[in-house]
Amino acid sequence: MAGDGYGAFFRAVMEHNVPTWVVLPGRLGELHPYLDALPELPVVIDHAGLLERGENSRDHPFRGIDALIELARCPKVAVKWGHVTEWSAKPFPYQDALDQLRRVVDAFGASRVMWESDWTQTLGNQTLAEMFFSIKLSDRFNVEEKAYLLGRTALEVMRWDRPEHEVDTVVVGADVWEEFLHKTKNSGRLPHARVEVIKAGESTPAAGRTFSTLRLPNATTVAIDKLVEAVLFGRIARVD
Repeated sequence: MAGDGYGAFFRAVMEHNVPTWVVLPGRLGELHPYLDALPELPVVIDHAGLLERGENSRDHPFRGIDALIELARCPKVAVKWGHVTEWSAKPFPYQDALDQLRRVVDAFGASRVMWESDWTQTLGNQTLAEMFFSIKLSDRFNVEEKAYLLGRTALEVMRWDRPEHEVDTVVVGADVWEEFLHKTKNSGRLPHARVEVIKAGESTPAAGRTFSTLRLPNATTVAIDKLVEAVLFGRIARVD
């Protein structure tokens, strides 16, 4: 990334305001020229900018945090906090890692920091539950900060919280009803609690954003896979 190799790319990111994930373990200094030229550049620092497995030092496992905090001056820089517990010298809840997270939240604000499991890095070190609940149960962060860290920041930074993407009702044609049930059941996810599912002809959709496999008044017609997406995630970000 040294030089201006990514200059055109980042200018396009800036022009279109696309949040962009950046993986630069131990090399955050290479971002400074781009951020100096484009201070509103919307980037997310992956893995908190820390070195990955096999590259880090057990003697100074959090030495990259200072370089990360230097980027807090840029208002559109956010942080993905992942695999940091791997470097903890403490048992659950990893107080030394929480100390560093507290520093990062104080510098960036909770609305620019999001937790990630980074499961490929932490596998064999901590469980997903241990990593998640080390933050969820911590007294180092208030309720609002935890809400940001554990979901709200990701929604807002990636603009996944846009009301125009939300789905209230799906109406499934009788001809694809069984297929819809099969795909939903075998998705490995629970349905979104907000979305009402109606089999065509059995009831009338209430007011709200409605999608259907059929051409209906006040409904957007989509393929069955989009209906499954809507039921599982409560939103459809794109309709082709």
